[in-house]
Amino acid sequence: MKTRLKKNSILFIILITALFSSCEKDLYEQPIRNSQELKVSFNQFKKETGVNDLKILRHLSSNNEMSRGDVENEFLTDTTGIIKYTSIDNKVTYSFKIYPITEILESKEYYNLVYEKYEAEWNEVIFKNTQKENPAIEEPKLEQSKMIYNERFSEYNLAGFCEAINYTVHCNGSCGLNALGQPNPCDGLGCSTGECIQTTVSYIYCGGIGDNIEADPLSLSTGGATYNGGGTIYSGIYIPNPYDGEADLNNPEFVLAVQVAAFTRTLSSSNPAIKTLLENNFWLFPNVLEYIRNNGGLTQTNSATVTSCLINYNSFQQNLYLNNYSDILINQFKYWAFYSFLHNNYQNLNYQKILQIKNFIIDANTVVGEPCINHLYVNKDSQDALDFVNEIINQIILNPNLFTSIKPFLIEKQIGDSQLNPCAKGVFQQIKNTTNNDFAEVLAKLGADSSVYNTTMISAVAPSGMPAQTVWNSPFNYTIYISTNYEDKTKLFIAASMLHELVHAYFMSLFDDYNNANPPNPNAYNDFAILFQLYVDKTYPNSNSTAHHEQMAIDYVNAIASALQEYQPGLPQQIYQDLAWGGLQEAPIFNTLFPEGSIERNRVINRYKCESQGNTYGYDFPPAQTPIGQPCN
Repeated sequence: MKTRLKKNSILFIILITALFSSCEKDLYEQPIRNSQELKVSFNQFKKETGVNDLKILRHLSSNNEMSRGDVENEFLTDTTGIIKYTSIDNKVTYSFKIYPITEILESKEYYNLVYEKYEAEWNEVIFKNTQKENPAIEEPKLEQSKMIYNERFSEYNLAGFCEAINYTVHCNGSCGLNALGQPNPCDGLGCSTGECIQTTVSYIYCGGIGDNIEADPLSLSTGGATYNGGGTIYSGIYIPNPYDGEADLNNPEFVLAVQVAAFTRTLSSSNPAIKTLLENNFWLFPNVLEYIRNNGGLTQTNSATVTSCLINYNSFQQNLYLNNYSDILINQFKYWAFYSFLHNNYQNLNYQKILQIKNFIIDANTVVGEPCINHLYVNKDSQDALDFVNEIINQIILNPNLFTSIKPFLIEKQIGDSQLNPCAKGVFQQIKNTTNNDFAEVLAKLGADSSVYNTTMISAVAPSGMPAQTVWNSPFNYTIYISTNYEDKTKLFIAASMLHELVHAYFMSLFDDYNNANPPNPNAYNDFAILFQLYVDKTYPNSNSTAHHEQMAIDYVNAIASALQEYQPGLPQQIYQDLAWGGLQEAPIFNTLFPEGSIERNRVINRYKCESQGNTYGYDFPPAQTPIGQPCN
């Protein structure tokens, strides 16, 4: 007499859980049961197939053209007991247990989800299986296997499938063939008993109404689906994966999944928007389940958090039109927003702030938007990453015509300051935190949109003995020395030196770009004239025009002077300009614009000297200049 599993008997099939895409008890392939099958972990399945978006909770209905008959059900996928089959020609299928939420099954019935390779893509197929009521000891247990869903075929075509149950014990293809070209026998020698297959189901598109027929699946020669380009043959083989009865029902992960599924169904019934959201975004459910599992279960607090997250995320993803972005980036952005709503790992991050980021990404060109999305996604738990993107957004809003990429921000972000002494580090941080003229703005004004490079600033005696120096270490890696020999230098001079040397590093990166196909000439990195010429060439290729050199020098000076003015406001504009020009003394254009003996030349040099030494300089070459910047001590 057949027994029936009722809805309320622990909700049974309401969803056995193994489904946790993240329960992932990292099992590796090993024989199971008696056995002829290989059990693989979910991690192993994803690694082997590249399938990272398996639907944990799926819905089939009679309106689904891919379903057979009057199927109306929701299924939960068990990811803890996956069985892999490899054919003699190395074609593979993976069979999962899946549990219907609304259907009452008879005791011998079960569903399997099969992943097969169809042409170049992985295909999903669902079978409803029935075991024999009282099979003899030597008799195979499976009585029937019926395909009810195939991702690649319509309902009409599903009727043309024939499923065959194979009872012959034979060796898994991973054991290879014997000298006669036949599968090795299951004798524990050529093929161990742990690698033998006892029961398999073959399916083939036979073009008529599908009934079970006797057939040898080995004759189909493949485990994964085979498709003849002429449309005449489509076939595959899989290993049935039956339920484990009480072992499934008593699994604590199953019990939790039952609770979470019931919770989301109740939430969906009272909120149609959430119901639609969950149905259209199947990846949300396993993430909700994982969050609840990792945070103490389905508590009142967690229920409220999930509800709030889904409501906010639903509002976020509405009108999210990112036509210029790839699907990967769009999905990364959606996942970051959902994750942020759910985990709330950031300070002062609310719904309005996420909407601001969303609106910025929509309006931004992809050159700016794509790296922002990727940075948030990769660093989804990092407050620093959020602050970084917010800085980019705020600066681009303030200077909408200045930034054509986020590379100046990345360059600024990758400046190491841990080896600066307290005074120099304080100057660095003050410049970095200015509103309109920080390092990123200075670099953007000079067109820094090529390679991103790494710069380390240190407080140490410069190799050249100069107050400051930039040294090339390797391509796109530079060290800036802020000399400790000039003990009386002012903070204003330190600021000017940092800005100048950072631009110097930028010029070096241009040379690295120029020589990226050949070993660079290290001597060129010590010749500022060569580096400045490369900077000019970026805008005016191969130009020796004095006017072009002068224009680029003026751009440089204005960028540095503006940053210095914001660093220490209230000084005469000439002070900022002269300190900026002081950093260009090695460029040929400096000698052209400031001839030897001129008052202007003396003023610039004396300003640079007095701020570096902390005392008045230039009595012998007037006009003498007195330091205006504040001392470190």
